[in-house]
Amino acid sequence: MSPALAEEYWQVYPLQSEKSEQIAADHGLTQVAAQVLLNRGLSDPQMITQHLSGRLAELPDPLQIPGVSDAVAVLCEAVYEKLSVTLFGDYDVDGMTGCSILSDFLQRCGVSVSIYIPDRSTEGYGVSVAGLEKIAEQGADIVVTIDNGTSAFEELEWATSHGLRVIVIDHHESPTRMPACEALVNPKHPQSEHPDKNLCSAGLAFNLMIALRARLRAEGFFKDKIEPDLKDLLDLACLGTVADMVPLLGQNRLLVRYGLEKIHQGLRPGVMALKKVSAIQDKVIGTGEVGFQLAPRLNAAGRMDDARLGVQLLTTQNSREAKSLAEKLDRLNQQRRDVETQMIEEAIEQVEGQPESQRQYGIVVASPDWHPGVMGIVAAKLTELYHRPAFVIALQGETGKGSARTFGGVDLYESMLACSDYLLKFGGHRQAAGLTIAVDQVQPFAEQLQEVIASNLSPEGFRATLKIDQIWPTDDITEQAVTDLESLAPFGIGYPSPLFQTEPVQLLNPRILKDRHLKVTIAGRKKRWSAIGFDLAERYEAVSDAKTFEIIYRPGWNEYRGSRKVELFLKSLRPVTK
Repeated sequence: MSPALAEEYWQVYPLQSEKSEQIAADHGLTQVAAQVLLNRGLSDPQMITQHLSGRLAELPDPLQIPGVSDAVAVLCEAVYEKLSVTLFGDYDVDGMTGCSILSDFLQRCGVSVSIYIPDRSTEGYGVSVAGLEKIAEQGADIVVTIDNGTSAFEELEWATSHGLRVIVIDHHESPTRMPACEALVNPKHPQSEHPDKNLCSAGLAFNLMIALRARLRAEGFFKDKIEPDLKDLLDLACLGTVADMVPLLGQNRLLVRYGLEKIHQGLRPGVMALKKVSAIQDKVIGTGEVGFQLAPRLNAAGRMDDARLGVQLLTTQNSREAKSLAEKLDRLNQQRRDVETQMIEEAIEQVEGQPESQRQYGIVVASPDWHPGVMGIVAAKLTELYHRPAFVIALQGETGKGSARTFGGVDLYESMLACSDYLLKFGGHRQAAGLTIAVDQVQPFAEQLQEVIASNLSPEGFRATLKIDQIWPTDDITEQAVTDLESLAPFGIGYPSPLFQTEPVQLLNPRILKDRHLKVTIAGRKKRWSAIGFDLAERYEAVSDAKTFEIIYRPGWNEYRGSRKVELFLKSLRPVTK
């Protein structure tokens, strides 16, 4: 099972001509855009209207989220009694942005706020007693954990026994046992009545601030003060939501849609500086720019250095400081890329050396030479190559810290729960997770993992399926249709970008850009289009040998130096055999 042999299946949604025609007429869309909505499960007229033009005023009541009411009560004490608050965040973008949202709002309300983010290499993920000891020594009254804490039972018992009042803001899977805290804000809690179970921690932090502001407003706190505008925090909520890859439906979609507008405006010095070093300051910002340009540079802080650099960038009001921090994150991101390339090569070599039985259902690789900050990226690459869940473990002394990414519907959290006898610590959710393990337990864990996944999923469940919205000849593409498809954005996890399949077309003038990307001209019967396939450079020889292909593509706009034209973005291709 080498990367080259991973199978890919193309599956076209059934065409619903009558329904799509009606939706197109009712909502002023081209029929191809209406078909995409149907394929995403949107057929009710009211749901479609809400989806296309929902307003922030329609956000659900945050008090429906378990723990929000209790958390508001504690934070109100902090505001009125001038208590000191320490935010214990995670080192990824979700943790950084969640910390930044709370820090921004609470400081505007006069609260003394400190931020503690553990060192990824020495402390690992989540709440630790060592970290809590440092916070207690600094005299904190209240600790708010952000993007961690749901399963930190022993650690939070220590905190409460030493006089720390704790609020947990987390979206990871919630066990039935309640951690020792004054409030657990988690939409996955069994008692949650909130309609959106998939809010990330930044989204939860934003909801908590909605509820806190409402309480303070009702009590007249802002009578002689400037009331913080929560819309100014939407860029942070958007960054965390996109980076954490939660489904872009419901509330998440609203946070991202309006947050993208704030990011595009660039009013926050840190975001403006980050856009500049990413060379996207002149572009219309979408989820792609956030996910592939801005988020990786923020994540580089926690992966290669100190995640607090990211929080400093996102909260500073000084443009010169923002420029310096963004440039540092850009350099760290390049270092991350270099380390990542080396680790991926070594991980692939390790996988290829394993017997088939050890990687039939899941991949587990480990090395003492690997950087713990890049494990998640490497795990994601392995799942892409091998179409299997992947666990990548960096060994340090007698223990190892690992990151996992899923594939084929495998629930990582449930899988690790079934293998918990071999783990010292674990946490996460269905799609992404982390763990701590003793070195001598890596192999037994890998063997047990195979059995656990095999009992729930057959090998056929690992087929990579590309779901295609419809067969759309390139001769039928119009600028209006592309504009309508763009109006359905933002796209992301749970609400993927549209994909279309062509009839056989000619691929002309192939060339490679930046050693990674494939650039071609697509010639239909009547029209020609410029097309680019990101990370498809390995298909260059195939395109050179055979001219006629079926392709899977997404149409979009290419803006360059003031000009705007339709371009096709290739997802996959296969030669037409006679």
